[in-house]
Amino acid sequence: EGLASRYVDLGKQDSWQSKSASPDFYVKVNTALAILIDQNPEAVFMPAAKRYEANTKLAYGNWKNSWEVSGAKQQLKRFVFNMAKYGTGVWRTYPKIVKMDKKIRTEYYPEEPDKDVFEEKEIVKFNDLCRESLNPKNVWFSEFTVPGDPLSMDDCYFEKEYSWDKFQHEFKDFKATASVTKGSYQKEDDDTETEGAKPESRVRIGFYENQVLD
Repeated sequence: EGLASRYVDLGKQDSWQSKSASPDFYVKVNTALAILIDQNPEAVFMPAAKRYEANTKLAYGNWKNSWEVSGAKQQLKRFVFNMAKYGTGVWRTYPKIVKMDKKIRTEYYPEEPDKDVFEEKEIVKFNDLCRESLNPKNVWFSEFTVPGDPLSMDDCYFEKEYSWDKFQHEFKDFKATASVTKGSYQKEDDDTETEGAKPESRVRIGFYENQVLD
């Protein structure tokens, strides 16, 4: 009953309890996991020699920045939640770069806007190591795969959904992109319809990777 603890005023900013707490057991487990993950992962970098101390601090900074900038901690939560719900979790680590073609105004004429001068530039919004949690229902492994041993996997296949605009931008350099038309999205039995996410505005992409044959 909490008689031995301090008085808690529900809803206050410094209280450890919430008025919106859910009685659902699964929600409580996920909440506990989220709190634990927010405190981790953490690492200790030890220099092999005194002359490597500066490099060690730099390496730790890069490691810490990678988790924060890429949103990897939120992906780790999704991965652990899948482990708790399905008994298995899948995620991948890959180099990700996001580029956008933009027009930057270099000369501005308030009285005569037609004279404004623009310069086309490629803006790099993200270029770093990325960790991504995948939906276990959309991933297939070779039969030789052993859990906990990524090198035992000969090949794998997974699917992801893209909006039509993002698909056109990200896969514009592929010849097959021109043959994809709106409305070609095949709805799965377990698909959940969300407002604004109609089949004609979505594209399902399959990715096949093979370690043996590259």
